[in-house]
Amino acid sequence: MSDWNTRHFHGTTNICRRRNKVEKLMNDNNKWVTQQGELKKMVTNFYKTLFSYTRTSTTVCLTNAFPQLDEEELAVIESQISNEEIYSVARRMGGFKAPGPDGL
Repeated sequence: MSDWNTRHFHGTTNICRRRNKVEKLMNDNNKWVTQQGELKKMVTNFYKTLFSYTRTSTTVCLTNAFPQLDEEELAVIESQISNEEIYSVARRMGGFKAPGPDGL
């Protein structure tokens, strides 16, 4: 039985290896490349280009992108949270519950 398991494992591994092997890729000139050395160069160059640092400068003005808060809203946001408020919210949450998706 153990010989069958070993043979089966190695057979499955070889099938996966063949299935995952890159046999050919199309280059920038729309030609198929099949030589292993050229394939390695293509893949290396692709990822070097993909992850290379290119310095681009874009200026985005976000001044009017968000609505302005009025004085009353600012006062609510800046006020201290009392222990009673925390206790009240925790008691209303119910047993075995977690805070909402915002984490608050």
